[in-house]
Amino acid sequence: MAHPFSGYYLPVPWTGDAWKKAGFRNGEGMVTTISDDPPFLNWVYLDKDTYEVKYGIRVEAEPHLVGPWDCTPIDRRLTFEGWEGFVIVQEDEENDLWALYFDRDDDGLRGEGKVGTQGKRMLLAEVSRKEMRRTKLTSDEERITRIREQADKEKKRAQAELEVTPIAPAQEEAPQSSGSHSATSAAIEIQKPEAETKDADDDTLSTSIEQGLSKSLDSLHIGYNSRILSTDTKTEKDETRAGTELTSHHNNNSSESVYQESLQSSSSFHTASYEMSSESQTTTTTW
Repeated sequence: MAHPFSGYYLPVPWTGDAWKKAGFRNGEGMVTTISDDPPFLNWVYLDKDTYEVKYGIRVEAEPHLVGPWDCTPIDRRLTFEGWEGFVIVQEDEENDLWALYFDRDDDGLRGEGKVGTQGKRMLLAEVSRKEMRRTKLTSDEERITRIREQADKEKKRAQAELEVTPIAPAQEEAPQSSGSHSATSAAIEIQKPEAETKDADDDTLSTSIEQGLSKSLDSLHIGYNSRILSTDTKTEKDETRAGTELTSHHNNNSSESVYQESLQSSSSFHTASYEMSSESQTTTTTW
Protein backbone atom coordinates (compact mmCIF):
# COMPACT_ATOMS: atom_id res chain seq x y z
CA MET A 1 0.00 0.00 0.00
CA ALA A 2 3.03 2.30 0.17
CA HIS A 3 3.54 5.07 -2.41
CA PRO A 4 6.75 7.14 -2.51
CA PHE A 5 6.48 10.87 -2.05
CA SER A 6 6.42 12.65 -5.42
CA GLY A 7 5.46 16.27 -5.04
CA TYR A 8 6.32 19.95 -5.25
CA TYR A 9 5.50 23.29 -3.71
CA LEU A 10 2.20 24.94 -4.58
CA PRO A 11 0.65 28.25 -3.44
CA VAL A 12 -2.21 27.80 -1.00
CA PRO A 13 -5.16 29.92 -2.17
CA TRP A 14 -6.97 30.18 1.18
CA THR A 15 -4.14 31.17 3.53
CA GLY A 16 -0.92 31.82 1.62
CA ASP A 17 -1.03 35.61 2.04
CA ALA A 18 -1.24 35.30 5.82
CA TRP A 19 2.13 33.52 5.91
CA LYS A 20 3.83 36.34 4.02
CA LYS A 21 2.38 38.89 6.42
CA ALA A 22 3.73 36.79 9.31
CA GLY A 23 7.24 37.22 7.89
CA PHE A 24 7.88 33.79 6.40
CA ARG A 25 10.21 33.81 3.42
CA ASN A 26 7.98 31.66 1.23
CA GLY A 27 4.30 31.14 1.76
CA GLU A 28 3.67 27.90 -0.08
CA GLY A 29 1.97 24.60 0.50
CA MET A 30 3.14 21.20 -0.69
CA VAL A 31 1.36 18.52 -2.68
CA THR A 32 2.23 14.98 -3.65
CA THR A 33 0.82 12.21 -5.79
CA ILE A 34 -0.83 9.38 -3.88
CA SER A 35 -0.92 6.88 -6.77
CA ASP A 36 0.68 6.35 -10.16
CA ASP A 37 -2.46 5.65 -12.15
CA PRO A 38 -4.31 7.91 -11.91
CA PRO A 39 -1.81 10.45 -10.50
CA PHE A 40 -4.09 12.06 -7.92
CA LEU A 41 -2.67 14.98 -5.91
CA ASN A 42 -3.16 15.53 -2.18
CA TRP A 43 -2.11 18.32 0.16
CA VAL A 44 0.60 17.54 2.71
CA TYR A 45 -0.24 19.00 6.14
CA LEU A 46 0.36 18.73 9.91
CA ASP A 47 -2.41 17.46 12.12
CA LYS A 48 -3.20 20.42 14.38
CA ASP A 49 -3.70 18.17 17.41
CA THR A 50 -0.95 15.54 17.14
CA TYR A 51 1.51 17.25 14.75
CA GLU A 52 1.71 14.12 12.63
CA VAL A 53 2.52 14.70 8.96
CA LYS A 54 -0.43 13.56 6.85
CA TYR A 55 -1.91 14.03 3.40
CA GLY A 56 -5.42 14.46 2.05
CA ILE A 57 -7.72 16.43 -0.22
CA ARG A 58 -8.44 20.09 0.51
CA VAL A 59 -11.49 19.35 2.63
CA GLU A 60 -9.33 17.17 4.85
CA ALA A 61 -6.29 19.47 4.87
CA GLU A 62 -7.88 22.90 5.25
CA PRO A 63 -8.74 22.66 9.00
CA HIS A 64 -5.12 21.74 9.80
CA LEU A 65 -1.63 23.22 9.26
CA VAL A 66 -0.84 23.23 5.53
CA GLY A 67 2.40 25.23 5.68
CA PRO A 68 4.42 27.14 4.96
CA TRP A 69 6.74 24.51 3.54
CA ASP A 70 10.22 25.34 2.26
CA CYS A 71 13.73 23.92 2.08
CA THR A 72 17.26 24.95 3.01
CA PRO A 73 19.09 26.83 0.23
CA ILE A 74 22.16 24.58 -0.04
CA ASP A 75 21.47 21.01 1.09
CA ARG A 76 17.80 21.28 0.12
CA ARG A 77 16.52 19.80 3.36
CA LEU A 78 12.84 20.19 4.07
CA THR A 79 11.58 22.83 6.51
CA PHE A 80 8.22 23.70 8.01
CA GLU A 81 7.49 27.22 9.27
CA GLY A 82 11.12 28.05 8.52
CA TRP A 83 12.96 25.43 10.57
CA GLU A 84 13.76 21.68 10.84
CA GLY A 85 11.93 19.83 13.59
CA PHE A 86 11.00 16.46 12.09
CA VAL A 87 10.77 13.42 14.32
CA ILE A 88 9.98 9.81 13.47
CA VAL A 89 7.93 7.83 15.99
CA GLN A 90 7.61 4.06 16.22
CA GLU A 91 3.87 3.69 16.46
CA ASP A 92 3.78 -0.12 16.12
CA GLU A 93 6.72 -1.86 17.75
CA GLU A 94 5.56 -5.37 16.82
CA ASN A 95 5.38 -4.61 13.09
CA ASP A 96 8.11 -1.94 13.27
CA LEU A 97 5.96 0.76 11.71
CA TRP A 98 7.14 4.35 11.99
CA ALA A 99 5.34 7.63 11.34
CA LEU A 100 6.64 11.14 10.59
CA TYR A 101 5.91 14.00 12.99
CA PHE A 102 7.01 17.59 13.40
CA ASP A 103 7.92 18.95 16.83
CA ARG A 104 6.21 22.27 16.25
CA ASP A 105 6.42 23.45 19.88
CA ASP A 106 10.04 22.30 20.15
CA ASP A 107 9.34 20.37 23.36
CA GLY A 108 9.93 16.81 22.22
CA LEU A 109 6.21 16.36 21.46
CA ARG A 110 5.47 16.31 25.22
CA GLY A 111 2.44 18.53 25.10
CA GLU A 112 -1.01 17.36 26.16
CA GLY A 113 -2.16 14.45 23.99
CA LYS A 114 1.15 14.19 22.16
CA VAL A 115 3.07 10.98 21.50
CA GLY A 116 6.09 12.22 23.49
CA THR A 117 4.32 11.25 26.76
CA GLN A 118 3.39 7.71 25.62
CA GLY A 119 6.80 6.10 25.99
CA LYS A 120 7.28 5.38 22.28
CA ARG A 121 10.60 5.33 20.56
CA MET A 122 11.39 8.66 18.88
CA LEU A 123 14.26 9.78 16.67
CA LEU A 124 15.17 13.22 15.37
CA ALA A 125 15.25 13.10 11.56
CA GLU A 126 16.31 15.17 8.62
CA VAL A 127 14.03 15.10 5.62
CA SER A 128 15.85 15.86 2.37
CA ARG A 129 14.44 16.41 -1.05
CA LYS A 130 15.89 14.00 -3.56
CA GLU A 131 15.24 14.30 -7.25
CA MET A 132 14.20 11.22 -9.17
CA ARG A 133 16.77 9.85 -11.57
CA ARG A 134 16.28 11.11 -15.09
CA THR A 135 16.13 8.38 -17.72
CA LYS A 136 16.10 8.58 -21.51
CA LEU A 137 12.43 7.70 -21.52
CA THR A 138 11.67 10.64 -19.23
CA SER A 139 13.71 13.02 -21.38
CA ASP A 140 12.02 11.83 -24.61
CA GLU A 141 8.57 12.24 -23.11
CA GLU A 142 9.36 15.81 -22.03
CA ARG A 143 10.70 16.66 -25.50
CA ILE A 144 7.59 15.25 -27.18
CA THR A 145 5.41 17.30 -24.87
CA ARG A 146 7.30 20.50 -25.67
CA ILE A 147 7.14 19.80 -29.42
CA ARG A 148 3.39 19.32 -29.25
CA GLU A 149 2.92 22.50 -27.24
CA GLN A 150 4.99 24.46 -29.76
CA ALA A 151 3.00 23.00 -32.67
CA ASP A 152 -0.26 23.99 -30.99
CA LYS A 153 1.00 27.55 -30.49
CA GLU A 154 2.03 27.86 -34.15
CA LYS A 155 -1.32 26.47 -35.28
CA LYS A 156 -3.23 28.99 -33.17
CA ARG A 157 -1.02 31.82 -34.44
CA ALA A 158 -1.64 30.79 -38.07
CA GLN A 159 -5.39 30.62 -37.50
CA ALA A 160 -5.35 34.09 -35.94
CA GLU A 161 -3.50 35.50 -38.97
CA LEU A 162 -6.03 33.96 -41.36
CA GLU A 163 -8.98 35.53 -39.62
CA VAL A 164 -10.36 38.36 -41.74
CA THR A 165 -12.54 41.12 -40.39
CA PRO A 166 -15.91 40.96 -42.23
CA ILE A 167 -16.58 43.93 -44.52
CA ALA A 168 -19.91 45.68 -44.04
CA PRO A 169 -22.13 45.53 -47.17
CA ALA A 170 -22.38 48.75 -49.19
CA GLN A 171 -25.59 50.70 -48.71
CA GLU A 172 -27.92 50.80 -51.69
CA GLU A 173 -28.48 54.22 -53.22
CA ALA A 174 -32.02 55.56 -53.43
CA PRO A 175 -33.49 55.23 -56.97
CA GLN A 176 -33.51 58.50 -58.89
CA SER A 177 -36.69 57.62 -60.80
CA SER A 178 -39.40 55.01 -60.73
CA GLY A 179 -37.93 53.18 -63.72
CA SER A 180 -34.31 53.17 -62.60
CA HIS A 181 -32.78 50.42 -60.57
CA SER A 182 -30.60 51.03 -57.54
CA ALA A 183 -27.14 49.56 -57.67
CA THR A 184 -24.07 49.36 -55.53
CA SER A 185 -20.57 49.62 -56.81
CA ALA A 186 -17.18 49.19 -55.23
CA ALA A 187 -14.41 51.47 -56.40
CA ILE A 188 -10.89 50.12 -56.26
CA GLU A 189 -8.25 52.78 -56.29
CA ILE A 190 -5.04 51.68 -57.97
CA GLN A 191 -2.07 53.93 -57.50
CA LYS A 192 -0.14 54.27 -60.75
CA PRO A 193 3.62 54.73 -60.89
CA GLU A 194 4.87 58.28 -61.30
CA ALA A 195 6.07 57.71 -64.89
CA GLU A 196 2.74 56.23 -65.98
CA THR A 197 0.86 59.12 -64.35
CA LYS A 198 3.03 61.65 -66.17
CA ASP A 199 2.44 59.92 -69.52
CA ALA A 200 -1.27 59.86 -68.87
CA ASP A 201 -1.23 63.60 -68.06
CA ASP A 202 0.65 64.30 -71.31
CA ASP A 203 -1.86 62.27 -73.33
CA THR A 204 -4.75 64.09 -71.68
CA LEU A 205 -3.16 67.48 -72.41
CA SER A 206 -2.51 66.56 -76.06
CA THR A 207 -6.10 65.39 -76.45
CA SER A 208 -7.43 68.62 -74.94
CA ILE A 209 -5.22 70.69 -77.29
CA GLU A 210 -6.45 68.80 -80.35
CA GLN A 211 -10.08 69.14 -79.27
CA GLY A 212 -9.69 72.86 -78.60
CA LEU A 213 -7.94 73.44 -81.93
CA SER A 214 -10.62 71.50 -83.78
CA LYS A 215 -13.39 73.51 -82.12
CA SER A 216 -11.60 76.78 -82.98
CA LEU A 217 -11.22 75.81 -86.64
CA ASP A 218 -14.85 74.70 -86.84
CA SER A 219 -16.02 78.04 -85.44
CA LEU A 220 -13.84 79.91 -87.92
CA HIS A 221 -15.20 77.90 -90.85
CA ILE A 222 -18.75 78.51 -89.66
CA GLY A 223 -18.11 82.25 -89.43
CA TYR A 224 -16.50 82.23 -92.86
CA ASN A 225 -19.45 80.41 -94.45
CA SER A 226 -21.98 82.69 -92.76
CA ARG A 227 -20.15 85.77 -94.07
CA ILE A 228 -20.13 84.42 -97.64
CA LEU A 229 -23.82 83.52 -97.38
CA SER A 230 -24.84 86.97 -96.16
CA THR A 231 -22.68 88.69 -98.79
CA ASP A 232 -24.13 86.60 -101.65
CA THR A 233 -27.72 87.36 -100.53
CA LYS A 234 -27.05 91.07 -100.35
CA THR A 235 -25.41 91.04 -103.81
CA GLU A 236 -28.36 89.32 -105.51
CA LYS A 237 -30.84 91.90 -104.19
CA ASP A 238 -29.05 95.25 -104.29
CA GLU A 239 -25.98 95.16 -106.61
CA THR A 240 -25.47 95.01 -110.37
CA ARG A 241 -23.27 92.61 -112.24
CA ALA A 242 -20.32 94.97 -111.82
CA GLY A 243 -21.20 95.33 -108.21
CA THR A 244 -21.35 91.57 -107.99
CA GLU A 245 -17.83 91.25 -109.35
CA LEU A 246 -16.68 93.89 -106.88
CA THR A 247 -18.39 92.04 -104.10
CA SER A 248 -16.79 88.79 -105.25
CA HIS A 249 -13.44 90.51 -105.21
CA HIS A 250 -14.27 91.86 -101.78
CA ASN A 251 -15.31 88.39 -100.65
CA ASN A 252 -12.01 86.98 -101.84
CA ASN A 253 -10.21 89.59 -99.80
CA SER A 254 -12.50 88.79 -96.90
CA SER A 255 -11.74 85.09 -97.36
CA GLU A 256 -8.06 85.79 -97.23
CA SER A 257 -8.48 87.95 -94.14
CA VAL A 258 -10.64 85.30 -92.49
CA TYR A 259 -8.08 82.67 -93.38
CA GLN A 260 -5.33 84.87 -91.91
CA GLU A 261 -7.43 85.40 -88.80
CA SER A 262 -7.93 81.65 -88.65
CA LEU A 263 -4.20 81.03 -88.85
CA GLN A 264 -3.47 83.70 -86.24
CA SER A 265 -6.18 82.37 -83.93
CA SER A 266 -4.99 78.81 -84.44
CA SER A 267 -1.37 79.82 -83.90
CA SER A 268 -2.21 81.77 -80.75
CA PHE A 269 -4.35 78.90 -79.41
CA HIS A 270 -1.60 76.38 -80.19
CA THR A 271 0.98 78.65 -78.53
CA ALA A 272 -1.21 79.07 -75.46
CA SER A 273 -1.80 75.34 -75.34
CA TYR A 274 1.92 74.72 -75.65
CA GLU A 275 2.58 77.13 -72.78
CA MET A 276 0.07 75.23 -70.66
CA SER A 277 1.78 71.99 -71.64
CA SER A 278 5.21 73.41 -70.83
CA GLU A 279 4.11 74.32 -67.31
CA SER A 280 3.13 70.71 -66.62
CA GLN A 281 6.36 69.28 -68.03
CA THR A 282 9.71 69.21 -66.32
CA THR A 283 11.78 69.99 -69.52
CA THR A 284 11.60 72.97 -71.92
CA THR A 285 11.19 72.40 -75.69
CA THR A 286 11.78 75.09 -78.31
CA TRP A 287 9.47 75.14 -81.33
